[in-house]
Amino acid sequence: MKLLTRWRWSAQRKQNLALIALLAYYLVWFLAPLMYHQFFVSLASDYLALWSAGKIAREQGFAQVYRLETLRDVQQALVPNPDPQKLVIPAPYLPFFQLPMLFLSGLPPALSFWIWTFLNFGVLLAYLIHYARRWAPLQKASRPLLFLLFSLPVFGNFFWGQLNVWLLICVGEFLWNLHEGHPWRAGLWLSGLMLKPQTLLLIAPLLLLWRAWKTLAGFLTGTSGILLFSALLLGREGILNFLSLSTFWGNRGNELPAINPSNMMNWRMVAEHLTIWLGKGPAWGIALLGSLVTLWIALRPCLRFPAPRQMPVVFLRIFAATLLVTWHSHYHMAMILLPPLLPALLNGEIPFHRLTRWVFLPPLVQFIALTLSLLFPNTNLFVPYHDLNSLLTGLAMMGTTAAFFWNGSRPAIAQQAVAPGDSG
Repeated sequence: MKLLTRWRWSAQRKQNLALIALLAYYLVWFLAPLMYHQFFVSLASDYLALWSAGKIAREQGFAQVYRLETLRDVQQALVPNPDPQKLVIPAPYLPFFQLPMLFLSGLPPALSFWIWTFLNFGVLLAYLIHYARRWAPLQKASRPLLFLLFSLPVFGNFFWGQLNVWLLICVGEFLWNLHEGHPWRAGLWLSGLMLKPQTLLLIAPLLLLWRAWKTLAGFLTGTSGILLFSALLLGREGILNFLSLSTFWGNRGNELPAINPSNMMNWRMVAEHLTIWLGKGPAWGIALLGSLVTLWIALRPCLRFPAPRQMPVVFLRIFAATLLVTWHSHYHMAMILLPPLLPALLNGEIPFHRLTRWVFLPPLVQFIALTLSLLFPNTNLFVPYHDLNSLLTGLAMMGTTAAFFWNGSRPAIAQQAVAPGDSG
């Protein structure tokens, strides 16, 4: 027994050392851009789009936020070495979600980013602690929480200056209210995913399949309010400018760092890389087949509304599959997995080693690829965010995320096809 206890302590110490190493790795990522004057070039590059959009909205109105020329003029003045191609990072979010930037853009850009970062981290930490206590008030959640905070998606969110803390809270409140029998309120929270509508790819059709009418009513109510409020801020010109962004996102010649499909964690990323070696047809054929297999494996047990206890596992499957098959899916978007993953861990429905692999393997693969890029600088195979570096890291994220499709036991799916609280 003593030997077993000693081994367990040894395993935990090894994990602690790995977390320290991971923290050091992330700190290097933050410090290197500051040392080499790459602020808003790599570090905080997504926040550059948000800050620019806030400045434009304050000075010229929201209608001008979606004009790429206006954004480009603001952004080129902020980057340390203006891009000779004058590339621009768009802010393709509805005005409703950009309201905080009206205030933060009144501050100096760098100061605004750090305030945004620490504010978001504080909100994230407080929310996850509160969320864990609601699901498992008698269990100690500090270790699972610590590991989740060290995951690559959380790091990416803060490194780029993203908005995914809001997505995480909306998914968490959706799941909790559904579990507690408040379907309309759950749907209202789900409408917050309109921030990044691609995250609704699977959950919205499944709600229809489950005939979760009250949840859908809440979702449609919230979505209608967000769209109406945004339309009032935009006006006719702004709406047309917003819609015109669709041509920008579909133009391969304008794939900017904000898009960068080769650095995603989905089957589109796989196709982008395979196209170089196999050609477009075979590459996209493999991606399509992979997407179909992913959907079949992930959603097969999810055709009926889940029993309350199984909700975390089922929605973990749904959102994990969404990230793998949706068109635009960067690492940081995987923060939406934290709300279903945390109670699944606390309830013992997902083994802890699945979490450790998800936390450690992708950054380890990324670190090895970056090391190879320094050892073999002339190969151009391991350039950050390109080539084998992004492919291997993306595959590590895809593989460890897909592992959440399986849990310790077969998910118990409720036999009724109508969600509790949605009948009558």
